[in-house]
Amino acid sequence: MKLAARISATLLVAALAAALRATIEPGVDVESLPDGSSLQHLSLAGMGLLPFFASFGLLAFVVATQASSTVKLRRLAPVAALVIALVGSALTSAAARALERKGAVLPGGSQIVLVGVGGTVALMLLGVLATRLGVGSGFLAIQAGLVLAAAPSKAPFELALALPFAIASFVLLPRKRSVPVDAVSSSLDMRLVPAGIAPLGFALSFLTLAVVLLSAQGINASFLLARPWIRGPIAAALAVGFSFFVIAISCNPFPILVHAAKRSGKEKKAEKAMKAFEAELNRAVLGNGIALGLVALVHPFLETYAGLDLVDAVWLGAIVASTAVDARETFALEKTGELASLGEAAGTLEADRIAIVLGEAGIPCLVRGAASRLLLGRFGLFIPLDVQVPSEHEARAREIVEEEAPFFLGSPALEPIPRAALGRTDDPEDRA
Repeated sequence: MKLAARISATLLVAALAAALRATIEPGVDVESLPDGSSLQHLSLAGMGLLPFFASFGLLAFVVATQASSTVKLRRLAPVAALVIALVGSALTSAAARALERKGAVLPGGSQIVLVGVGGTVALMLLGVLATRLGVGSGFLAIQAGLVLAAAPSKAPFELALALPFAIASFVLLPRKRSVPVDAVSSSLDMRLVPAGIAPLGFALSFLTLAVVLLSAQGINASFLLARPWIRGPIAAALAVGFSFFVIAISCNPFPILVHAAKRSGKEKKAEKAMKAFEAELNRAVLGNGIALGLVALVHPFLETYAGLDLVDAVWLGAIVASTAVDARETFALEKTGELASLGEAAGTLEADRIAIVLGEAGIPCLVRGAASRLLLGRFGLFIPLDVQVPSEHEARAREIVEEEAPFFLGSPALEPIPRAALGRTDDPEDRA
């Protein structure tokens, strides 16, 4: 498909999702609901994509230590999403019955459950369609449409606020720097934003969850959310902390460094190489976290005094930018002719290492969805990292990757390796 056709497909699917989100479910009398009730947004989009994202969030924890199980468990994620949507719709139905006793007019429980689950299924199908026919991740494009449809009157302001973040993300997302690891005579590419923007969502969600749990214990903690000068600093600190959490379960350079150590005959220095790389990685993650922390700090003030959601603007900008980056890289290589898939990389670090060795051999390489996956790290497992090369280079590329960077899903090189099994070195330099 041509670029224009793919862009049109993505925009069309996002618009359909937004229409589902903006269309109120039949039988809902919004005027009869109390102000601020979440049931005012009972729409044909059902539970939205939240169950889908939640299922992959759970999957991220399961496969954090064994990447080879990703594909198998990924097939179960839609089923888990259906179960989550069913439970969420049942809870919504219970809330509706409680409001009905206060005079609210709402549809029956069976309709709420049917639409709640059906809307989520429809969005998942649209996400698959947009991913296959469009550009970037169709699920992220749909999420952007849902965010804009949630508050149509504020959509132009949110888009204007998202523009600078889109420009900054478009510049930063593809940026890498090579980190030499002298201990094993190798180097690794490190992204400038290694933790993406997932930590921002975790920080705000965790703060809200903490307030809910404290309230359940009879402790009034709502002031944490009501006062920007309290909420902002706490959310900022959480954003920095969650940046290290996200990178910890998303990035495992140890198998790569062990392989490089074996190739260079310095197997016993893998532990030293790991420490050197982790030091550089932690500095990059800290910068990433501080940037997200500043957004979390400003967000409650802008929301309270201007009525704008800075976090939504950041997500919108990042989704637009990642989609544009993925589209640019995809069509730059597709112009060279037919492409062949080598396999799916376990993560962005592994994908970047594969791209390095292929580039050194003069073979152009494309990692589909790399920018979109970077936004979410391991929590974006619904975005496969498909490594592709021109068909005429496929055989040679497979040989090079098998020898220099065998880090596709299912590869023995990705299996956990006990560090103690590498032994210790008697090198005085290492002891120092």
